[in-house]
Parts: sequence; C-alpha cells; structure tokens
Amino acid sequence: MSNQQQPPNIIDYFWSMDKLLHFAAYFVYYFCSLFFFKSLNIDKSSKQKYTIITSMLFAVSDEFHQYFVPGRSAEFGDILADFAGILFGWLIYKIYHFIILKKNI
Repeated sequence: MSNQQQPPNIIDYFWSMDKLLHFAAYFVYYFCSLFFFKSLNIDKSSKQKYTIITSMLFAVSDEFHQYFVPGRSAEFGDILADFAGILFGWLIYKIYHFIILKKNI
C-alpha cells in the first residue's frame, strides 16, 4: 500500500462540470426570460411567476427531448441543476431590488 492519493476521477470531474454548466446556462436564461416578460404589459408579480414557470418548463422539455436524441441522455440531475440556476437567478434579482434599489418588486 502506498500513501499516494488516487488521481482525480475524470468522469466525476465532467459530471460536476456538466451540472455547473447547466446551472450557469439557466441562471442566464432566467434573466433573458425576465427581460422578455418585463417588455410585456403585465403586472410585476405575474412577470416573475411567468419567468420562473416558463424557465422550469423549458428545462424539463429540454431534458425530455434529449431522451430521443442519439448520443444524448436525459438526467434528473440536469433538471435539478437547471432549477437551481433559475432559483439562484430569482434570488439574485430579489436581493438586487431589496438591498441595492431598496424597493419592493
């Protein structure tokens, strides 16, 4: 036996990198959707609800269609990472408005 550490598992690295990329993509997607709904003539609370709901539906539909694409797979972990990115975007938006702008949205 040796005291040398095992080399990092490349599969675990890319799995975690994949989830990080899903998180980041849907974080950005949340803001793109939010700015789209802000351009419509609807009330403020509905804009946030529509943004979150449509972003989450898009995440689920994206994984669903990947199930049928050769060489791709649908993973529940990807959906969770997508949802986490969306909710983190919502949290950052709320913090920005409550702390920086000091106004209720």
